[in-house]
Amino acid sequence: MKLIKCEKVLEFSDSINENLIYSLQELIERGILVDHINKKPLIFNDKNELVNSAKQKLKLMEGSPITIPYDIQKDYGNMCLNDIIKISDPIIQYQVLSYIKGSGEVIGVNADKNLISYKKHLYRMKSFLSNMTGDVLDVGCDDISSSLNVIPKSCKYLGLDSFVSSSEYFKVFGLAEMLPFANNSFNNLLFNASLDHVLDYNEAILEAWRVLKNNGYLYISSYVWKERATLLKDIIHFHHFRRDQLLCSLTNYFNIIEVQNFECPKNNNHRYQKFVKAKKIGKN
Repeated sequence: MKLIKCEKVLEFSDSINENLIYSLQELIERGILVDHINKKPLIFNDKNELVNSAKQKLKLMEGSPITIPYDIQKDYGNMCLNDIIKISDPIIQYQVLSYIKGSGEVIGVNADKNLISYKKHLYRMKSFLSNMTGDVLDVGCDDISSSLNVIPKSCKYLGLDSFVSSSEYFKVFGLAEMLPFANNSFNNLLFNASLDHVLDYNEAILEAWRVLKNNGYLYISSYVWKERATLLKDIIHFHHFRRDQLLCSLTNYFNIIEVQNFECPKNNNHRYQKFVKAKKIGKN
């Protein structure tokens, strides 16, 4: 397999049109934002509070809704091993594991957005998404300003992230495996170097299929490992995709439209970058 060599970089632009970002009001008016369990619409009550169908109030972080269970919004950084072993709730177990991996992201070099390798990735991503139209859900969005530099300016944008933290822009806090959105809501869904950070990526792909409109498009960028793929030496990822593993995981839900394979932006020889565009098949 011949890999594409591309050394071009994308410099950040501070010119962000916030009108292209979905607002909470728009999500509610369109019935897009739903309870992550029963999928019933979230609404504003007579006190202008965001509530679910059981009239339970949802918390907000600087105006962004927190749709994940309250028990997993806690800081698990000071837990001792004995406390972790006693956790029996699978959702809390999931969040503790994600916390550990997220801490690895902070420790690792991936956190530095000024790296040439990161700017190479952004250039490749922007080129790959250049024909995207309609609205897009960015799952695992992290820094929204980075995403808005690669999404076409005509697209309506919504970011979702699992870690509740301060954000300059509106986003939704939720899990990729339990998306708080109605069926057939978005024209496009993006996993921008985020799917290998999701514990149950197969469930995340199924959720992506559910919230995409019929004939909607799924976009994925991820590393693929040729060798040295063990997770025993990785402090960041939940998965190291091998060979055709990523494409095979899409088989039952999507038709593959386009695949691009790039040399690793960090100039590693043991892995490369795969960009995938796929079209939703079937109806829900």
